[in-house]
Amino acid sequence: MAAFEHSVAAHYYSGFMEEAIYSLMAAKNMMEHPHRKHEDLAAALQDEDLMLCGLHVRHAFLLTATALEAAANGLITAVAAGQVSVFDDLEMLSTLTKFEVFAISRDKRIDRSSDKFEKIKRWISCRNAFVHPKPRRVGVALDENERGIVLE
Repeated sequence: MAAFEHSVAAHYYSGFMEEAIYSLMAAKNMMEHPHRKHEDLAAALQDEDLMLCGLHVRHAFLLTATALEAAANGLITAVAAGQVSVFDDLEMLSTLTKFEVFAISRDKRIDRSSDKFEKIKRWISCRNAFVHPKPRRVGVALDENERGIVLE
């Protein structure tokens, strides 16, 4: 792969991370400085601020998980060394396996039993469940006052 392709992957990674950090900072700022129209933080969060904080945090979560994938894709371009068919095969691997393939190509190992590996694995699993929801059957009933639906 050309040097340009490595820089594109690095650019996506850094761009995603920068945007994720901005979103987290925006949510933190909203929590620390409730709008003046409210008396306190609790009153502010009962307004649209809670929704906006949640959106910022979800946005940051998705972007950091996407940044991990962008970084992994950038690393496997180095492993593929310009061979498109090799890159295509490697690109189909899971994000963490891409990191492992890169490490192995550099005579290094990633400790799958480490706490960091497990946390990143859970992070990616959570992102995948969020982005690729699977249909499931749920029971539905009216609440005891027949005012709303309760999922069972």
